[in-house]
Amino acid sequence: MKNEPLILVKRIQLHLACNDKDQRDACMQILYSWQRICFQAANLICSHLFVQDRIKDFFYLAEGIRYKLADQNKDSLGVFNTSGMNTVYALMAKKFKGQIPMRIISALKMTIAKTHHQEKEEYYQGQRSVRNYRMGLPIPFQATDITRIQPCPLHKEFQFTLFQIPFRTYLRRDNGDKRNCMEALVLNRSVLKTSSIQLLKGKIYLLASFVQQPPALTEHILIAEAELSIEVPIILTIHKKRFTIGSKEDFYYKRLAIQAAYRRKQQAVLYNRTGNGKKRREKSLDHYKDKEHCFVTRTLHLYSARLIELCIQHRVGTLLLRKAPEPDANPIDEASVMRNRVVLRNWSYYSLTEKIKYKALKAGIELIIE
Repeated sequence: MKNEPLILVKRIQLHLACNDKDQRDACMQILYSWQRICFQAANLICSHLFVQDRIKDFFYLAEGIRYKLADQNKDSLGVFNTSGMNTVYALMAKKFKGQIPMRIISALKMTIAKTHHQEKEEYYQGQRSVRNYRMGLPIPFQATDITRIQPCPLHKEFQFTLFQIPFRTYLRRDNGDKRNCMEALVLNRSVLKTSSIQLLKGKIYLLASFVQQPPALTEHILIAEAELSIEVPIILTIHKKRFTIGSKEDFYYKRLAIQAAYRRKQQAVLYNRTGNGKKRREKSLDHYKDKEHCFVTRTLHLYSARLIELCIQHRVGTLLLRKAPEPDANPIDEASVMRNRVVLRNWSYYSLTEKIKYKALKAGIELIIE
């Protein structure tokens, strides 16, 4: 079976490779201006794509208006003075050319057009509203816009140029996937897809999409079974050996404790001092704002990584993943049924399954989900 290409999205912190403070400040001003233009252009592109798709619904226009979305030079009923693919780009060029590299606008247009095409049926049926992009939108660029990528001679970092702005990675002590992906890119063992630059709280991040060929699927030396149970997150069986990964106390009860702490803080907000208004009163909630989400994500990553690590150690070629059974609605023990349903609601099986699927593909292990 031929493996599909593996897309790895990595968030890599960047520094400007400039020794002069004035030059660094000028580069940051340029990046922030590009970010502001991308925010404006994204909403314009989304609005124009929607109107172009639904121009026929504008029945209340004058009778002389033509409704066919085609080039008027090729079709007498057309309303465009250029091709359909070029209309939005021409509008952006008229408004922003000279203020931002047009390759950024081109990459932004392709990204938004792809998202619009996937969601437009829900727009028309009233199931979803048209997207509204906010300030802070990442700055997209194409893979060919990165030039002169090479390792730094004095550090275990990498440097490159993007639109004549020099950047240097800041991997710190990372010895994992980020460094390996950058090394593979330098050695032409991987390909970079359309990526983006994100400006967040004064820092610069590269949201890079690497395309790699996954390793060949391991020969079916062993077949392992992994069960996602209620009492233990993962029970792995390899031949006659049985491994348990995680525990109910480590995940379920800690998650409930975070939820209970957040509810207590919510109840106490009413009695907090207002100071400068709502922000000051809810200051005590900031500590718990994303605490549950971060805890769940980190713990599931640890569980899935341990599972794949055990499979690699025992040369497992195929992993059979069994989901937890739904609790039976037993009227005799209704309290136990409700307790099991609460456990299932807080167990995050779908997220754990997705992380296992990703790591198994990366390790060359065939995954079968029942």
